[in-house]
Amino acid sequence: MLKYKNIVTSGCSFVHSSKDIDEPHRPTHDPNLNTNKGYKPTFADFLAEKMNIPFTNLGIGGAGVRYTIYSLLDWIQKNKEKSKDTLFICGVTNFNRFEFVNRKLNKYGKEINFWGRIQLYDTVEERDTIFKLPKDNYTRWYWENIHNDEEAVFELRGLIEMFNSYLRVNNLRCIFFNTVNDDIRENEVDISDICELFTFPNNTPYWRRYIRSYDDTYNWHHPNKHDHMVFADLLYDYIN
Repeated sequence: MLKYKNIVTSGCSFVHSSKDIDEPHRPTHDPNLNTNKGYKPTFADFLAEKMNIPFTNLGIGGAGVRYTIYSLLDWIQKNKEKSKDTLFICGVTNFNRFEFVNRKLNKYGKEINFWGRIQLYDTVEERDTIFKLPKDNYTRWYWENIHNDEEAVFELRGLIEMFNSYLRVNNLRCIFFNTVNDDIRENEVDISDICELFTFPNNTPYWRRYIRSYDDTYNWHHPNKHDHMVFADLLYDYIN
């Protein structure tokens, strides 16, 4: 096995931070973490600790597949030498999320190092009520005439497959795992044929379903600290 010197991960809120506050009724709930304030440790923290190497967590709440892929690609291009011995971990979220790829535009239009992003809602009016992105003609035209679930799946599967091809050409490894991409209109999106997809011990590729298999009090919200520790142990065994 390659001696990895770094871990870089990206994805949605399931990657960004553990959340014990979501489901305090669970037996694994940590009352000391019962707050939304501040960073909470994730599987990346625990995995990096077990491997005794540093890690970078690019995950952000509400991120979609576009942000996840392009944030990793951006990191690789800015750290080409460092990337050679880095393990990448990609959390694949709901395919109904949409971002404008702009590294200096956040969802409120402020110039910071971020990606502009919106959540896909049922109507343009609902979206505009929640997110204050520029209401330009392109955005409205795309929303009203182009977007649908089938095309989103085609585009984002293609993006994952192209990114995975880029990784292979550059001899880089990325482990993909599913966070919440099993709820696009209540149908999962299979990506096992286009990337190195992690499968959990109960033979499911979906993290939430695995958590439910060992804790029937889990109600499908954000994983807590214990869940992240369990996942880190599984990843450690997998890469070793």
